[in-house]
Parts: sequence; C-alpha cells; structure tokens
Amino acid sequence: MQDGPIRHFRFSPVGTRGVSCDANGAFVGPVPLLKRTADLYGRETWVPRSTAALNADLGFCYDLPVDVTSRTDNLTVIAWALNDDNIVKTKIATLHAQFPDLPPRIRSYEETTALAKALHQSGILKED
Repeated sequence: MQDGPIRHFRFSPVGTRGVSCDANGAFVGPVPLLKRTADLYGRETWVPRSTAALNADLGFCYDLPVDVTSRTDNLTVIAWALNDDNIVKTKIATLHAQFPDLPPRIRSYEETTALAKALHQSGILKED
C-alpha cells in the first residue's frame, strides 16, 4: 500500500529551472553542483562545490533554507563519474540525488507548501 503519490525525478534541458546534467556538469536550474579544479598533478578534475555555497545558492533559488550535507556522497559520485567520462553513470547519480526542480519565481501558498514537502521528502529542507 502506498502512503501518497509516487515521486519521480527527471532531467530538464540545460538552462531551465529543472535538474540537468551533461559533460559540462550537473545543475539544478542555474546552480552548478560541481566545479572544475586542478588535482595534485595539475590536471583539471570535477569536485563537488562546498556545502555552504550550495546551501546558499539553492536556498536562494528555492526561497527556502536547505542543507545539502546529506547529498555529499551523491555529489562525489557525480564528480567521479564525470572524471571518468561516464555520462550514463553521471546522469544516474544526478537523478539519485533527488533534487526537486526549482519553482516558478512567483508562487502561491499551496505551491510553496508543496515545494517544502518535496524538499523535506528529498532530505534537504533545513529544519532549525
């Protein structure tokens, strides 16, 4: 028996308010989840952006406080997959991170409540 509606996650085209992923990184709307940096040998490599930076950027875009600490392992797997040029694994790992799409800029109380519920179910709504 199911407690509620089935949640699903999908990709959106790059540059929209949804989750996207390609050889140029993984994004939630305009927010990059990863950054390029030089490794010990000077080679460019993908690494997750800091939790503080992601919390600030995603919190601004969701217009709700978030804490992506629980997604650290997901982001690391996404970075590793991109470093291996494994786009399929990158896409799977990005979907498994379960980031909700960004909401419309102007939304109703009901839409805000639904977004808060989606963020809570994804485990990234900051609860103080």
